Amino acid sequence: MKNFLIIIKFLLIFSITYVVLLLPQTGIDRKYENFFRNIGNKLFGNFGKEGVLMLKEEYGEGYDTRIYLSKKSLLQKNNDYKAEIFPINSRRIGYISTAFLFALILATPLALKRKLVAMIIGLFLITLYAMLKLRVLILHFYTLTKTTGLYQLPDEKKSIEFWSDFFARPNTPVYYVVIIVWIAVSFSKKDFQKLNGSLMQLTTKPYSNAPVNNKKSVSQKHFKAKK
Repeated sequence: MKNFLIIIKFLLIFSITYVVLLLPQTGIDRKYENFFRNIGNKLFGNFGKEGVLMLKEEYGEGYDTRIYLSKKSLLQKNNDYKAEIFPINSRRIGYISTAFLFALILATPLALKRKLVAMIIGLFLITLYAMLKLRVLILHFYTLTKTTGLYQLPDEKKSIEFWSDFFARPNTPVYYVVIIVWIAVSFSKKDFQKLNGSLMQLTTKPYSNAPVNNKKSVSQKHFKAKK
């Protein structure tokens, strides 16, 4: 009964927290968008040897950010780059998975200090995952950009399209990644040992020290020790 109540409490806290984090009224998603763009610009502003790009805050149907793709040789006299523009959704790439992870951690029955540490490490790991997805998307967009002439070789395009189709674009795998990160940052070796002990208690029948009644015991008459 106690374990059942713990599970119900976990699911309730997780559900409420996840819904609240996804509500646009809280403004947390907008703060994440700025965080996402700042990290993206610092990591990928100079892309490879020739690529140059910028992530800008621009809203439209289905997107909250636009990527301006160019290369160093396309710098114009007014100090602007001739660029091609592609819309992306930072909420879909990183925020939903981050909110999902935070909801799991906050619902987990841990001490406050452990929760804070888990959230910091978890944020780093899930942001790293989001940036890897962003990098693949940028490579994909470059293959569509004829003006830059970057990443246009057939073998390059084939490899980039593979990673774009099976890693950067699908949404479902991210939830498996979040679960793995949540387990890694929230549970220690002692927690797993405690969980294993609880499972063993559930599956093992209690041993009785009461004397066996020989008259009523059938199994005792047929028991034979192995040599």
